[in-house]
Amino acid sequence: TFLSTRPRVFEQRAIEVLIDLAQTTQSLRVHIVHLSDADSLGMIRNAKSESLGDRLTVETCPHYLLFEAETIPDGETRLKCLP
Repeated sequence: TFLSTRPRVFEQRAIEVLIDLAQTTQSLRVHIVHLSDADSLGMIRNAKSESLGDRLTVETCPHYLLFEAETIPDGETRLKCLP
């Protein structure tokens, strides 16, 4: 299905890489766009509070806050969107 082609771990690993880069490059600022994985919030909070502060920002999209993939019927394309 659509979601199986976009595992959460892909987003999590990308965020880990960005955080590592920002921690090793003091002049680097990172803005994460279209966050869709709630499980990554802990990692982001820790990085902001421990070392990155306002050099790390993040935003999401309304549809990630309003819809649950598990409640959308298979084949329903009206709610499929990228990001």
